[in-house]
Amino acid sequence: MNNTIPKDWIENHFEYLLSYAQEQIPDRSQAENLVNETFRLALAAQATFSSDSALRKCLTAILKNKISDPKK
Repeated sequence: MNNTIPKDWIENHFEYLLSYAQEQIPDRSQAENLVNETFRLALAAQATFSSDSALRKCLTAILKNKISDPKK
């Protein structure tokens, strides 16, 4: 398995996810860390994404879970 986050994920979703995270967590550094962890967790499930919109929904769900329970 490739452990590199696809460049298009970052280009297409990073700013959206960061904006969402910063609505919940004002500390930008902490919000960025949560977004990066979201991408890492999504790598394990990338085969299940059928489209870019499915990817964004999945990334957002992972991020919401990370915000509510950062130890997950």
